[in-house]
Amino acid sequence: MPAPRASAIRGTMADRAHAVRYRPKPEPAEDITDPEEPRRVVLYTLQRRAALRSLFSGEVFSGVAADNPLDAHPYLLRALQYYGEETDRPCPVCRKGRLAHVHYSFSDEFPREGNGSARRSDDLPDLARNYGAVGIYVVEVCGRCHWNHLVVSYVLGDGKPRSRR
Repeated sequence: MPAPRASAIRGTMADRAHAVRYRPKPEPAEDITDPEEPRRVVLYTLQRRAALRSLFSGEVFSGVAADNPLDAHPYLLRALQYYGEETDRPCPVCRKGRLAHVHYSFSDEFPREGNGSARRSDDLPDLARNYGAVGIYVVEVCGRCHWNHLVVSYVLGDGKPRSRR
């Protein structure tokens, strides 16, 4: 009978001598003329329109029952209170409240605590100048009926990759 291995679970300390660590290749620097100019813009207008159509027709959409489509997360509602920027557009669901935009920022270069933070749009130019690539997600929220939907996503930054701080 052969001798048992030191560890049957790959990647543990006993198997470390044979383990190959995954190290992602650094992304090449992009040639960016204006770091504050949005790039890789994705509009979610068609998804929003389909969600509203499904809501008003009583269908099920995105795995959520039509009787509970207004399901804003408590953290989103808190971000709306402190970081929301009101627009002049009325809510498409209740038609009484005004929509507000909340900006969320994500980057591999952020410290772990800062990733996924809500920000004011005034803070975005500083992020664009100080980081290589920052993903911005804009969510529209109605504080009255809690309708929420992702509106647009884009990338800001100077294109020079940095390591996590």
